[in-house]
Amino acid sequence: MKLGKCPQILSFSLNRFTLDYETFQRVKVLERVSFPLVLNMNDYKKGYEGIENKLYDQEVERMAKYKGKEMEKNVQEEMQKTKALEKRRNKKENEEK
Repeated sequence: MKLGKCPQILSFSLNRFTLDYETFQRVKVLERVSFPLVLNMNDYKKGYEGIENKLYDQEVERMAKYKGKEMEKNVQEEMQKTKALEKRRNKKENEEK
């Protein structure tokens, strides 16, 4: 969002939920939010590209890393299950002979 000129009184609506990465459920954020009496909105006049520390981009990157770790963990678990199943099949085949 790019602001050309800010009004003297600016109202914000906050999304007070986050994602629990273990359950993938929305969780209400209960921490207190405070703002300074005078809020510097100059970065937002430059548009999204003008913001130096983009928290949204950092969150997306963190989620991608988490997803990669979970995917790796799931692949490893599936490989272990497949190996265990193969061992049981081989054992059963050998017992039948």
